[in-house]
Amino acid sequence: MAKPFNRVGMTVSGVPGVGTITLLAAISSLYLTADESGVSSGDVVPYFIDDGTDFEIGTGTYTTAGTSLTRTVTISKVGGVSGTTKLA
Repeated sequence: MAKPFNRVGMTVSGVPGVGTITLLAAISSLYLTADESGVSSGDVVPYFIDDGTDFEIGTGTYTTAGTSLTRTVTISKVGGVSGTTKLA
């Protein structure tokens, strides 16, 4: 079961459609990084990615080495098409 953590908001990098994304910095001083919020390596967390046009919602396994999230998409809307496509 996914564990929720409060007020985490991070920038990401990744290749479109690839399973793992790299988590970068907090999106602003008003948000926490995963580490700051208490997420541990191996935790399964709910996530939401939004690029301003498309979105993706799912669960992911957090890894502190490389600060990454390996994810499973529950629902997405990419290019106006809903489904389970990975955004990044």
